[in-house]
Amino acid sequence: MSSLVSIACSGKLRVGGSEHGLFHSSWRPRSLWVVIWAMMLFAPSIMLGFTETQSKFSLASIICALYVFWHLLFRPLPPLKGICGLSLLLMFYLLVHGIVLTLWKGNLIILLLEGQWIAYLLAGFLLTRDIVQEMADVEWVGTVLIGLGLIASILGVVSIWTGPFYSYANHFEGRWGLPIGRACGTFESPPMLAGFLTIALVLSFFTPSAGGRTFRRHAGLVLMIVTLLLTQSKGGILACFMAIVVGIPIMAKTAAKRRAVVAKILYVAIFLGAIGYVSSAYLIDFRGLFADDAQSRTELGESILNDFQADGLVPQLIGIGYRQSATIDPETGMWFPAHNSYISFLRETGIVGSILIGGFLSLSLFGLISRKHLSWTFALLALLIISYTAEFLYGSYSVFFLGCIGAIATRVGQLSFDSLETYAARPEPA
Repeated sequence: MSSLVSIACSGKLRVGGSEHGLFHSSWRPRSLWVVIWAMMLFAPSIMLGFTETQSKFSLASIICALYVFWHLLFRPLPPLKGICGLSLLLMFYLLVHGIVLTLWKGNLIILLLEGQWIAYLLAGFLLTRDIVQEMADVEWVGTVLIGLGLIASILGVVSIWTGPFYSYANHFEGRWGLPIGRACGTFESPPMLAGFLTIALVLSFFTPSAGGRTFRRHAGLVLMIVTLLLTQSKGGILACFMAIVVGIPIMAKTAAKRRAVVAKILYVAIFLGAIGYVSSAYLIDFRGLFADDAQSRTELGESILNDFQADGLVPQLIGIGYRQSATIDPETGMWFPAHNSYISFLRETGIVGSILIGGFLSLSLFGLISRKHLSWTFALLALLIISYTAEFLYGSYSVFFLGCIGAIATRVGQLSFDSLETYAARPEPA
């Protein structure tokens, strides 16, 4: 957290012994990038009072939409190929999709929610492309995102005693017989906090520490691990653990990194030890909980797939509209979805939309791998895993993050190194 504050105050990020000013030629997109993230994570959302659900929007979505509008009018478009071309094609499809289904079904919420999704993804993509010019910019983006994760962790711990920061939060009561509530912070639910912490934690876990920041990075990791456990989110905990387990063998390719891996394994031991202690102290059968939860979510997913198969050819191709596959809880007014983003998107955006979204995710993942951005690769992998157990591809920060990922996977293609040490080892220009 202190590193984030120092960057914000001094306007400088030290990488490889040199300082990169926050307020150089790219200060405007950098500042806007931070503002959008802070508003998505910490500012209250505004309820859409004219709907029958608890649908809401963030002011960040308006800023994103205005930025996209300005960018398309006054700045050149990126090359229409690869991820860039596919992202713009996806946005065009969703825009036409939302308009057509809104007129067809007479439900304005379809266009509003799909428009919000478009604004977040395209703004994240275009804004990050404006920022990322060299490896130092990629590390700046990662450092700020990790810092935001630390702030979210602190607020999450505080909310255990104070309760959620905003009245529209839900599902924050303690579970599994634990005597404390769930960490929620400024998010609308503990799982949403867990989703962001999963991204930030995995990103921090696989990002090498620079200079004398090793202790602060390790302390931050412990804080985020503890807060993630306090969210009591099975999906978040499992996704984080799986991404780390997959990443450690890949990370340990060289002798130097193998030494770093030994320290990382200690965190995994702390992670598992904490779960084991809580399970023993409160007699929690986590294996049974996961099995029961997996069965119920599988049944929900199968129900959505059965409805999809019963649809006609046109709905199967173009879908039935954003959020239209979910039912509405009459008591709370909340969406009750399939708890699987991929199944929900198949029903709602159709085969065409699912192919475009899947193509964007695949190209982004392979782009990160080919450019050896390992920390970002595993952060994206964690989001893709947790989206299998919940609706995280609908959230504001997760969609904006996907846009950032797409830009990072394309913008620095001329670079083939993946760590601060490699960057620092490069000779200074004469």
